[in-house]
Amino acid sequence: MEKEDRYTTQYPLTESPLQNLRDIREIGMAAFLEKERAEWSCSTCGSPVCVHTGICSGCGKQYGKVSVES
Repeated sequence: MEKEDRYTTQYPLTESPLQNLRDIREIGMAAFLEKERAEWSCSTCGSPVCVHTGICSGCGKQYGKVSVES
């Protein structure tokens, strides 16, 4: 579960790969992708926000914790 732990504790934004799989099974891929698009879009410009850095790929707005733990 190393990857799960890393995504839920060490990145600026929290994401659970295991929960993503459960959601896909439960609500289907199309609904899951819509949910993710809404959750991971920048509130300023609408571009995707990176879970690894917490930075919007469009405007550079910072989300979540400021630095990534090693």
